[in-house]
Amino acid sequence: MKMKSLFVILLIIIVLVLSVLIIKDISSKNFKIENIKSIHYGGITGTSMYSNYQYDIIKKDNKYLCTIKNDEEEEAHTFEIEEKDVKELEERLNDYKISKWNGFSKNDKRILDGYSFTLSINLENGKDVYAHGYMRYPKNYSKVSGYLTSYFNKLYERSKK
Repeated sequence: MKMKSLFVILLIIIVLVLSVLIIKDISSKNFKIENIKSIHYGGITGTSMYSNYQYDIIKKDNKYLCTIKNDEEEEAHTFEIEEKDVKELEERLNDYKISKWNGFSKNDKRILDGYSFTLSINLENGKDVYAHGYMRYPKNYSKVSGYLTSYFNKLYERSKK
């Protein structure tokens, strides 16, 4: 009887510890994106020359610099954007619960000539989001990718005026 009780108590302790660890892991991936220090979104869309894209925003001296390099142009284009543009981005990334992507790292080893992506977000509070994949993608990837491409293209077009 004593051995059975000890086993049950030990089992309860193990379940509690595992529950706390799981809850801690889930909550650490669910935080608000605000005060972006830098963001990088890029990837490869094929094997031809210039089949890559790269979008970056870096906060420097209280200004936001955006750099865009896509497969249509050989050179990167850097220009200043407004804080309201970054706040819009933060709002949408929170709508997509992008912090849950943190730690995503998957690839399909059966495909040798596919697409890849990388997303890196650094916040002023020290929290980061880093995700990358090769022919494997996190939840809502196509919606987020479509939004980010549209967002950066809008900034790019506006900078050319």
